[in-house]
Amino acid sequence: MIITIIDGQGGAIGSQLVKMVIKNFPEAEVVAVGTNSIATANMLKAGAVNAATGENAVVVACRTADVIVGPVGVVGPVGSVGVEGCVGVEGCVGPGCSG
Repeated sequence: MIITIIDGQGGAIGSQLVKMVIKNFPEAEVVAVGTNSIATANMLKAGAVNAATGENAVVVACRTADVIVGPVGVVGPVGSVGVEGCVGVEGCVGPGCSG
């Protein structure tokens, strides 16, 4: 199972999510995507093995995600992810996605 975690700002919520996912789903592949390098670095420190930064990274990571996790504020009219990132999240085609 591929669990993609998206976060922005300083990556505090994303870091907590990474730790929780690793603890509760040790068999899952955790992909951390930060909307900026600070968020990405903090999610890597929390234990994510795979990581990427930027709006395009959100689009690419969501293509193969089984589950997408992150704070609601990341996507939306004033969120960290722009229009392309929102389309990427909406376009998730994994079995755990309903978009």
